[in-house]
Order: sequence, then C-alpha cells, then structure tokens
Amino acid sequence: MEADVSAAATASEEEEAAEEFTEYEPQEELAEVDGQQPVVVQRVRAAGQGGRGRRSRPQASTASAAAVSGYRAVGRSRAGSRLGQPLPRPKVSPCRTSASPSREACSRQAAAAADADAQPEMHFERSPSVSSSQARDTPRAASDATPSSPAHGVWLAEPTSIGAPLLMLDEFEVQDHLEAETAALREELSDARAAGKADRAAVEALATSNEELERQVAELRTASQRLEQETGVLHLQLQNHHGIMAADWEQTLGFQERLRQEEAVAERLSVEAAELRAGLAARTEEAAQLRKDATSWRILSRMDLLGEVSSEELDRVLESAMPAITRLHAESRARAKLARNQLRDELEQQLCAVCKDAKKAVLFLPCQHLCVCEGCRGKLRPYRCPMCQVPVQSHISRVHF
Repeated sequence: MEADVSAAATASEEEEAAEEFTEYEPQEELAEVDGQQPVVVQRVRAAGQGGRGRRSRPQASTASAAAVSGYRAVGRSRAGSRLGQPLPRPKVSPCRTSASPSREACSRQAAAAADADAQPEMHFERSPSVSSSQARDTPRAASDATPSSPAHGVWLAEPTSIGAPLLMLDEFEVQDHLEAETAALREELSDARAAGKADRAAVEALATSNEELERQVAELRTASQRLEQETGVLHLQLQNHHGIMAADWEQTLGFQERLRQEEAVAERLSVEAAELRAGLAARTEEAAQLRKDATSWRILSRMDLLGEVSSEELDRVLESAMPAITRLHAESRARAKLARNQLRDELEQQLCAVCKDAKKAVLFLPCQHLCVCEGCRGKLRPYRCPMCQVPVQSHISRVHF
C-alpha cells in the first residue's frame, strides 16, 4: 500500500484528482511524564496541505507503557472527516501491550486503565501560528485550560491506561475509509482516462473518416461537374441530331406523301386500264357480233340475194337474227315504258294535288308551292298548303306552266 501511495504521489494527474488531507508522520522522542522514567513517545508533525495521508501506528517502549491519548488533530479533507472532533477512548485489553503478559501485570494494567477512565481527557489540536511544514500541536484539556507549549512541540499528559499509546480504532477506520475513497477515486480516474483515451481515439477516427468523406464528396462533386459538362455536350449533339433527323423526317414524309399519291395514281390508272381492257374486249365482242348481224341483216335486206344464199346460211342468219330481234323487242318495250312513266310524271306534276284532275293554277305564299287548282283552293280547311302544311298568307291565281 505504501508503494502505491508513493507511486501515486509522483504522478501529477493523480495529485489533482486525489483528496487532500493532513499528513502525519510519527517521530519518536524522549519525554518525561510527571517526573517518571523517560519513555519513548510519538511526536505528530503536520506535513501541510496537499500531501497524502499516511499515519504510522505508534509503538510503545518496553520500558514504559505510558503514551499520549485522547488528542484531537484538526486536518482538512475534501469529503470531510471526523478528525476535528474529540476521539473516544478505545476499550483495549490491558494485556495487548506486552508480548507475554503475566496475570499480575494484567491486573496492574487493568487497575491503571480503571484509574485513567476517571481522569479528564487531554485533546491535541494544531497550533494556528505555526507553518504547514513546522506544525506544532497544542494540548487542550476538557476544562479548556491550555498550558504553554513546550520547546519540543509535543504536549504530554499523564497516561490514562496502558492501551493509550495505540491509535484510536476510529482513526484507523477513518484512515481506511479515506484510503478506500482514494483508491476508488484513483480507479475512477483511471477509468476516466481510459474512457478519455477511447473517446480521443474515436474522435480521431471520426475526424479521419470525416476527412475521407469530404475527399470523396469533393471527388463526387468534381465527377458530377464533369458529367454535367458531358451531358451538356451530348444534349447539344442530340439537339443537332434531332434537327437533322427532323429535316430528314420532313423530307422522308414528303417522299412518302409523293409516293402515296403516285401509288394512288398508278392504282387508278391500273383500274382504268382494266376497265378499258374490259370495255375493249366487250366492244371487240360486240363488233364481232355486229359484223355477224350486219352480214345477216344485209342478206335479209336484199331480197334479190336470198336466192343466191343457201338454206344453211339462211338458217344461220335466222339463228343469229332471232336473239337480236328479241333484244330489239325488249329494248323497244323498255323505251316505251320509260316514255309512259315520264309522260305520267309530267302530267302528275301539272295536275292538282287535291283532285288529280285539273291543272295546277294557284301559287301559295310564303311557301311558294304551286300545287292546287282554282276550284280546290277554296275548299282547303284549314287554309294551309297541302305540301308543307304552312298557313297560307296570300296566293297567286291563274299561274300556268
């Protein structure tokens, strides 16, 4: 433990984190107690503020078991200690001070301890007038009587019991508590330093990663700018290509339209040629038939030639003439029917729309229909046009075709 404390005292970081309290170092001196035989006692020396607390258990001389007890040492501690209060007298067995105590020695020591319990306690506290390096202790009795300080700087009192030279047990408890707190603080300091190192390493790693990311971002930005430039160039080229393609497309559309027109003309011409060929074939056939008919009619028209014509030829002429005669009869009937229909239509157009006997002679206004005769005009009830059923406002009579 002392090696750890000395090692910690040399480290400046642990100096800042550790608690501060008064350091006491025991020193052996010879003193007289009420004119008795000189004994070896412990002199407490204050080492000043900021030192590491290290107390040594005082050892009593084999010549005498008398020692100073019941003192109060006023120190300073960050967490606060009990050293500033009067320390209770420990109940120590009288036989603990000798290596091989006898029954009579133990009895004497027990009697001396009983007598010491009835005596007033003496307390020790640091004198405020001395420095931290040369601190002195001043005694203080329970009755507040403060004797003068001796030259050697140690207040002596009559030993109350044979166990008085031992340090108070609660002082050791306080010292152990302070040492435990110091060890805990050192451990926390070590953990904090380790955590700080880990945090610094993490920060350095993050800084390195950030620099790498910034470098990558710069590279990506440069690549993006280059790509934008290339995209602009490609866009211009594409616009030019689109312009060329548009011009070519317009020319192509013109060619296609012209080709479509030419194809339509060629198709129409081919249809007309087919129709002409068909007409030509029909006309050729008709011409051949007409030639035959002409020959037959020439034979039939000239009665003087009938004697020269053989019966077979006459039969052939009749066979070819009969269809022609049939066609002629059918054509004549169709023309007569058409003429009759046209005449009837013309007559119906001239006849009154009401009686169908007299001719139309009255023009109605405003519809301007000429549809009734003079006799049927007065019979119209209501007075409306029989063609469009519009009310007649006026009329014109004696209108002739």
